Amino acid sequence: MNDLIKRIIVSFLALLIFAFSLRYTVVFILLLFLLSFFLQREYFLILKKRGIKSFFKLTLMLNFFILGISVYFAHNPKIFSNSIFFYLLLYSLCFEIICIYQVVKFGTENILENITTSAMALIYITTPAVVGYFIYVNCNLFYLMYPLVLVWITDTMAYFLGCTFGKKKIAPLISPNKTYIGTFGSIIITTIIFLLIKLFWKSMPFSFFEILLFTSLLTAVGHIGDFTESALKRYVGIKDSGNFLPGHGGFLDRFDSLLFVIPIYTILLKIGGIF
Repeated sequence: MNDLIKRIIVSFLALLIFAFSLRYTVVFILLLFLLSFFLQREYFLILKKRGIKSFFKLTLMLNFFILGISVYFAHNPKIFSNSIFFYLLLYSLCFEIICIYQVVKFGTENILENITTSAMALIYITTPAVVGYFIYVNCNLFYLMYPLVLVWITDTMAYFLGCTFGKKKIAPLISPNKTYIGTFGSIIITTIIFLLIKLFWKSMPFSFFEILLFTSLLTAVGHIGDFTESALKRYVGIKDSGNFLPGHGGFLDRFDSLLFVIPIYTILLKIGGIF
């Protein structure tokens, strides 16, 4: 079975699991916690290979703490009305805890590298999980499935076009297999696919202009997330973040685009008055 078929099967199964979890709040919450665990684990294993001190256990506890608080406030929004102010304080508290852990356990040894990489885990992995849950609570299921399907189509098209027609590499030092045709072709084709869906599905919540804007922008953002994770792997000197998912590698390899797409998507929903 070639890698393209494996990628399609794994991505489709992941979509089915997400779609099933959306029907049951408890299952969706458990899935978010489980995914954040695997993503954090792979992230810190990558750092460990570079010789950076692993704050995995501490950061994972802070990740679960933020997720737990977020789930509670998502269902009790009146308890703390200014959510942005609250989350600034929450992340500041977590950052201070990381700093205290560094100073007490390691002193000044690699202080900037250890603290920044640990804090990055909360921004990179925890934040998309938090805002994803708020979308789940406040919007109908279409708004949560849209970015998942978008990333799946973009990833499949980029791989297919790159392998079939791609010759010129877009960033060979960062991601040797990515091509100009695969990258930009996937943006165009994914946008066209969603415009065609809108053409036949008149009641789709987004207008034609929103589909054109959202899809083209988010597919580009997804590629940035992909390149970012690839750069992190090249920095360490590995090809994949793991080997759990056939055709993809690890969980970070599968969700790297989505981790970038979800926060930007949430901003677009906010600007549009949808969320």
